[in-house]
Amino acid sequence: HENSIYLLVRSYGDMEVGKTLTSAFANAKCPSRVYIGIVEHIEFRAQTALSLYVTESMANGHVPAIGNVRVHSYPRSEAKGGMAALVDGLSMHDGQTYIMLVDAHTRFTPAWDVVCIAQHAAVDNSREPSILTTMPHQSNDITNMAVDAPPFIHPYAIDDHGTIVMASRALRESPEEALPVTSALWSGKFSFARALPFIKA
Repeated sequence: HENSIYLLVRSYGDMEVGKTLTSAFANAKCPSRVYIGIVEHIEFRAQTALSLYVTESMANGHVPAIGNVRVHSYPRSEAKGGMAALVDGLSMHDGQTYIMLVDAHTRFTPAWDVVCIAQHAAVDNSREPSILTTMPHQSNDITNMAVDAPPFIHPYAIDDHGTIVMASRALRESPEEALPVTSALWSGKFSFARALPFIKA
């Protein structure tokens, strides 16, 4: 389990989840260290995340890594929100070194596992555990995302209900060149951290 990654995906009937899993395994430098937990809420007779993954993986010439995937599946009507799905998903963690949270419609760039581990190691974790987080690019064009710099999340405004509104702006440097930038905000769209401190938090 050394340097293994538990990838937690929450899906609310998302038909892109099969492509997400296929992309995660296909683009990892070391796919055998990637373990995926899916919490899904789907309509009756809809395709499950696992069936979507197997279909997509085989269509792209990959052997599905079924042994590295766990699924908790529920009727769509029983969804209780993202936080409940997060807690449920964490129950499938099985001792992996890192935890990563992503949307069910995520695409991964080559060697994403190596980049995430290296970026986390570049953060000062001596005082308190750190979480890498960002608001991923929202685009159907993923051809240049491997070299695009990640967005930086920052407070933008406070709405009429007293809620902090987040905004993001692109950093000037690519992930390979830039060190993580400190922020007090956390995005549930993408998170990467050491597992035990994250679970305790």
